[in-house]
Amino acid sequence: MVEYATREELHLGAMFERLDSRITLLAEGILGVRDELKADLRATEERLSERITIVEDVVRQNSVDIRENRTAIFQNREAIVENRAAIRENRDAIRENRVAIEALQKDVADIRGRI
Repeated sequence: MVEYATREELHLGAMFERLDSRITLLAEGILGVRDELKADLRATEERLSERITIVEDVVRQNSVDIRENRTAIFQNREAIVENRAAIRENRDAIRENRVAIEALQKDVADIRGRI
């Protein structure tokens, strides 16, 4: 005996087919979004990795520069100490020369006064 579907059963069957179709479209859409997100994440990771590499290189170079600057600063400090000592010696020599010049000027004045 052949059974025929009722209107209600046909209606429910059509609803389930539409629902199944919508679920399939939704699943495909979700998979598409997932693939796009994965691609975006990979691209972002590559860009960040490149930038991190650049930052690491800069930090390494800065560390080298800082070490070199420390050495130069130490050498400059030593030179400053030596220059200070030389300046003191020159100041003392200038004072001695000034006293000697004044004595010579006095002697010259005395000699001129005798002539």
